[in-house]
Amino acid sequence: MSHQYIAVNEASTVARPRKRLRIGGLIFVLPALLVYSLFVAYPIIHTLLLSTYQWNGIAIHKVFVGLSNFVELFSSDAIFHTTLWNTSRWIIITLLFPVILGLILASVLASNLRGSRFWSSLFFTPAIIPPVAASIAWDLIYHPRVGLLNQVIRSIGLRNTSTAWLGNSKLALYACVQIGNWIFYGFCMLVFLNALQLINRDLYEAAEIDGANFVQKFFFVTVPMLRNSITFVVVYSVISAFKAFEIVFVLTGGGPYHSSELISTYMYATMFNSLRIGYAAAIAAVLALMAFVSAALIIHIRERNG
Repeated sequence: MSHQYIAVNEASTVARPRKRLRIGGLIFVLPALLVYSLFVAYPIIHTLLLSTYQWNGIAIHKVFVGLSNFVELFSSDAIFHTTLWNTSRWIIITLLFPVILGLILASVLASNLRGSRFWSSLFFTPAIIPPVAASIAWDLIYHPRVGLLNQVIRSIGLRNTSTAWLGNSKLALYACVQIGNWIFYGFCMLVFLNALQLINRDLYEAAEIDGANFVQKFFFVTVPMLRNSITFVVVYSVISAFKAFEIVFVLTGGGPYHSSELISTYMYATMFNSLRIGYAAAIAAVLALMAFVSAALIIHIRERNG
């Protein structure tokens, strides 16, 4: 009996610190959990619930409509279909140009280029400019009559007339996304530049011994060693493209004729201009789901391919 008592006593003595450790861990986690629940979980749940109602934001009572908002969104809303196509093009363009340009610039700057610190700081400068300020500056550059872009084009003899970059339904979206590229490429370059510092230089020396030139070292050494950084930049780029709002809102407001309308700007216009709060919440829910699925799919493909 005494041996059993001692064993039970020892077990309880060991269990107490573990219990205290769990309670202590919960105490440390609780503030972050409360903040997450208040500012992330609750808005998500509230938005999902709100998407099942028809409400103008003023009336006291909301009208429950179930999934009618989502049915209308995908079945009969032509503007939403346009925003899907515009957002898809925005994602593709911001995946191609800033990521590729940032990777190339980082590789060049990491190759013992003279003045690399100066050039890296210069190239990164657009990334620290607020999108609203950048949009206002580019609005002056795109100005049909006195804008710098049209003046340069006329000075080199490409065109004799001015181009309304933001007033042309075929050019407005590309004019806006170009500003996003200009802002984002410096961030991509900085991520890749930091990752390049961690690559073992022996790999490049071995490639040089085998007769590899700069391009071959780039594709067979640099790119494979930057897979994690590339995945991060691609996921960040996709999520940022889904959230893109300020540039289009400041420059075109989604026009002309919704040719530059994105899902985010259409959600804003639906909520504050049309006062269809429930319908805007449905758009927000679809936007969040698309961003989550896209990011998860990219990460899954990356892990599957090693």
